[in-house]
Amino acid sequence: MLVEIRGKKNDEQLVTTSRVVAEVFGKQHGHVIRDIEELGIDQSNFGEMYQVDYSYGRKQKMYLISRNGFSLLVMGYTGEKALKMRSSERSGR
Repeated sequence: MLVEIRGKKNDEQLVTTSRVVAEVFGKQHGHVIRDIEELGIDQSNFGEMYQVDYSYGRKQKMYLISRNGFSLLVMGYTGEKALKMRSSERSGR
């Protein structure tokens, strides 16, 4: 899979973050946030959280994304990485 999906500490749900999605797909993090919010937030797939950006001294929004949320989000993305992700989903990898 293109995005590292990790187990949460006290939960066996597989997750990634909006920052990782932005990095892997070569998108601005703000655009990934916009894409998530345009989907209509489903709390079971997208958990809003904040990370402190010490260089600016402020909190920045990001999302913790479930495996299902990840699939919903990136299905609309284009490009080589998105195509690889979709083909690996179909083959069950």
